[in-house]
Amino acid sequence: TPVAWIGPKWFEEWLWQYALWATQRAGPTVVKLAQWLSSRDDRFPAKFCSRFSVLQDAGWHHSWRETEQALDTGLGSRWRDFLKIEREPIGA
Repeated sequence: TPVAWIGPKWFEEWLWQYALWATQRAGPTVVKLAQWLSSRDDRFPAKFCSRFSVLQDAGWHHSWRETEQALDTGLGSRWRDFLKIEREPIGA
């Protein structure tokens, strides 16, 4: 089979990358949960924690325009009158 030919290490790497990608695309709640889980090396396997710890510092992010659109939809166009948000995030 092609996967066996490439080798199990390649396949394992692909699975980790896919799991990380799927977690990031699942939404902010899942990402936050994965951030917490990856910080608990006393409870979860070291390999999991090291792979998912990237979400704590270098996670996928969206543009400021997407943030504005979400705020416009959720709070209305006057949200700027009562809410101040910095454009630069202070954390992942």
